[in-house]
Amino acid sequence: MSDVGPRLSAYLDGALSPADAAELREQLTHDEGLRAELAELTAANDAAKADFAMMLNAPMPLSLARAVSYAPTLPPALRLAGRMPVWSALAASLALIAFGAVGGYLAQPSGPTRDWIAEINEYHAVYATQTRHLAEVPASDADHIKDWFAKNVGVDFPIPDLTSRGLTFEGGRLLVASGKPVGQLMYRDKAGAVIALCFIASDKPATDSANARSLNGFDAMVWGIPGAQVILIGPKGYSGLPEIAQSARTI
Repeated sequence: MSDVGPRLSAYLDGALSPADAAELREQLTHDEGLRAELAELTAANDAAKADFAMMLNAPMPLSLARAVSYAPTLPPALRLAGRMPVWSALAASLALIAFGAVGGYLAQPSGPTRDWIAEINEYHAVYATQTRHLAEVPASDADHIKDWFAKNVGVDFPIPDLTSRGLTFEGGRLLVASGKPVGQLMYRDKAGAVIALCFIASDKPATDSANARSLNGFDAMVWGIPGAQVILIGPKGYSGLPEIAQSARTI
């Protein structure tokens, strides 16, 4: 594990402060090796969760059942409010040991899942205030942006022409949310307001329409396409956001 490994571990656990999490995500956008390390940790997380589920469903070995039945008391880790069956409690205890062996960066199965949309909201709060550095790659390199996203995000996403909605394409950025790369297309209207169109690879089903979301200081429209989830995010109360989403969805 690299020197930043413990921070990746804390990031997966949701234990970093918002500022530290934003700083790490910025690092991830520029460090391919770091993204690969995060992908390995995420894969280990998923594998451990699967093993945990198998342990809970497995029958208790006879020899272990006898040992437990003759034990005078159970360790505190196994006395889970007196409601969990002995084998399930024991499996949970063993699973905790296994999690520790992996390095302490595995989220418990009952813990909250990270919301990539909430992370996009945090990014937008930072990048929407930029002028000269609004985009990482300028709109003049649109073909490169499209190929770059297809390679790194894994989604062949066309760049919508939204000039009919009063928006000018400014360029793109590569982000990281929920441990996965995200493509971000940046637009600006004549008044200077920034609208971002972001997408992430996903096996969730496509949706027939875009759903409105009210975020912390922003409004958003969220929908699914084959192989990806998409979010359009703009200022709170921005007029015409649903119509912009409709135009983006019909590309």
